[in-house]
Amino acid sequence: MGILRTLFKVLIGFVLACLTAALVQVLYVSPPTQLAAAPSDEMASLAEHTLTLVLSVATHFALFSLAFALIAAGIAEWLGVRSLGYWLTIGVGIALLGFFAQYSSEVAGQPTILNNYALQSFMTAGFFGGFVYWLIAGKRAGARYPQDHIPTTRPRILVEQEKGPQDYKKGSLAERIALKREQDAKAKSDAKAATAPPPEPRAGATTSVPVTKPAVPTKPQPPSAAETSKSRTDAASLTGKTADDGPQTGLSEGPTGSDHTGSGETLPAKA
Repeated sequence: MGILRTLFKVLIGFVLACLTAALVQVLYVSPPTQLAAAPSDEMASLAEHTLTLVLSVATHFALFSLAFALIAAGIAEWLGVRSLGYWLTIGVGIALLGFFAQYSSEVAGQPTILNNYALQSFMTAGFFGGFVYWLIAGKRAGARYPQDHIPTTRPRILVEQEKGPQDYKKGSLAERIALKREQDAKAKSDAKAATAPPPEPRAGATTSVPVTKPAVPTKPQPPSAAETSKSRTDAASLTGKTADDGPQTGLSEGPTGSDHTGSGETLPAKA
């Protein structure tokens, strides 16, 4: 919408500038004193003739200056140039170009426009044409309309989420950079987790794992007096029994009633 308004503004300013320059040019040919001195019955026809001449000259001015005016207006709208001097210079410059174009198209032997009066009329027409354009459109060049204005209230801060690798175009440079960053971040986190020491248990914290205490070796206890006496009594009884039975040294009784030793010798039998 703003572009359409700008184009409309430039178009209206250009048309009014051409009409103003044409009117100034015609007034140099037919001065206001001549119009005032005309009889009252010829006033209407003279005014109609003057208006027709103004429209004709304005059409010629528009056809010649359209390209130059659009370039100048585009630069002003783009850079926001609103200076009156800029448009006065543009108007006089276009008028001088038209003057020299008219002079170059003259036929030899015909009256020429290369004189001070004609040059003054062209420069004056360009001056007023530039002034009128500045009044209509030039002093608001590069202006932003209400819908294009930045709101005066403080806008809310929008936090843009970081894009993931899937948000980028497949195979693009941005995707490869995002993947590289993600891989580097993952490698750094893995390295940090591998080198980090295990967390220390907090003071007073309990654990469910049973703790097995090492076995404490016990010293042998000395036997008591009763046990010592009993062991001595058992040893004495065992010694007496051994004496009554005689020595048992691996002897065996043969089938003939004689005792034999392991070496084959015959010993006398017991009494």
